[in-house]
Amino acid sequence: MISRDCLIVADAHTNPPHLSVYRIIPSSQPPVVDLVRTYDLPKVVEGITTSIDCRHSPSYTRQILGSETCPVPFATAPDAAMMVLAFRMRSSSLSAEDPDKQVALLCYTSRFLSEARKFVPRGSAMDPPSSPEPVVAWESWGPDSSFLFGDVDNDDNIWSYALYGYRLMMGRTLYDFNPYTVGATSTDDSSASRKMGLYWGTSHPDITQWFAQDIATNRPYIRGPIDESKAPLSTTCFLVDEDVLALEVSSSLLRPETSVCAFLTDVS
Repeated sequence: MISRDCLIVADAHTNPPHLSVYRIIPSSQPPVVDLVRTYDLPKVVEGITTSIDCRHSPSYTRQILGSETCPVPFATAPDAAMMVLAFRMRSSSLSAEDPDKQVALLCYTSRFLSEARKFVPRGSAMDPPSSPEPVVAWESWGPDSSFLFGDVDNDDNIWSYALYGYRLMMGRTLYDFNPYTVGATSTDDSSASRKMGLYWGTSHPDITQWFAQDIATNRPYIRGPIDESKAPLSTTCFLVDEDVLALEVSSSLLRPETSVCAFLTDVS
């Protein structure tokens, strides 16, 4: 669930795979669940086995945002700002030792939330079901609402600590998909904005080996490296709120026991 009243379910049993948006009325007993609309995902190559794990970014729960400390919220409380569709794909030509192909598709949730909340549910369980809305083709919504990342290792549960609000941390690189931040960066020539470069769209070179179509998105975003002076390369970094939590483990011959040092650093 990306909010109390909106549920998204990804289904890889069809080709193309799709995601379904449901409107939920939790106050009803039992809760009323209505299918709002289905969105196609990119079609995979025939013979490819696919599973999709759907996760959302934690919501921004701070109640008061001081303009002097955080002029633009990183997510829209109390809902998730983004969600990730983690594709795990396997070809019959691969040996048992070959790893699965893993691709991540990050999507804005605002479209799905808006459609769910505009949806007029049936009055009661006895009402006849309404005609389903037409399926939305990938080409109509995906390129302008998502970002593609290939060769993502999901085995370490990266989405539990690397995605927060509109921000994603992969390795030593920080990504920011906040539309307001991106818009400000395109007109800002300060030293801070130059550290976070502006990029247009995402793609992956070998994606056509797995998907039956070329996947290229066109939405702008910004990204930049995490400053080593703020979080040394010897540390393990986790994204927490608008900061990076760096955990540094150290030991010595005189003190063989391991000690852990944790610190927060603002990377904006």
